[in-house]
Amino acid sequence: MDVSGNRRQAAYSGKGETSAAPGVLVGMGMNFRKLKAFASCQKLLVEIYSVTRILPHEERFGLVPQMRRAATSCVANIAEGFGRKSQRERARFLGITLGSLNELECYLLVCRELDYLDSEAIVRLREIHSEAAKVVTGLQRSLTHG
Repeated sequence: MDVSGNRRQAAYSGKGETSAAPGVLVGMGMNFRKLKAFASCQKLLVEIYSVTRILPHEERFGLVPQMRRAATSCVANIAEGFGRKSQRERARFLGITLGSLNELECYLLVCRELDYLDSEAIVRLREIHSEAAKVVTGLQRSLTHG
């Protein structure tokens, strides 16, 4: 699909924005900062950094860095993927992002089982996580089936 295709437009967060808008293309890659998937994962990253501050001190070398690394990996892989030339490469990096989201979901389950976070925090994080996974999956599909 060409740069102005409708499927690609759905991947961006701006209302009425087309993929030919100024600032969307950066060199050969697309501007990842305009992606709804990037914004969703960035929101999750901020929340993860916030909640890991309250985890028990003994987790500072365990769950805390693992959760932060997985959340950071999500946004970093979107950025790296959209610096690549082909849709296939971009989709591959989105697959890695989904793997990091799964890893993060596992850590959230551990936090719940160990009662490290209250149920309100877990529900909020799972909602943000679910939205990020949905948007990343949709973007990956648009690249592989578009």
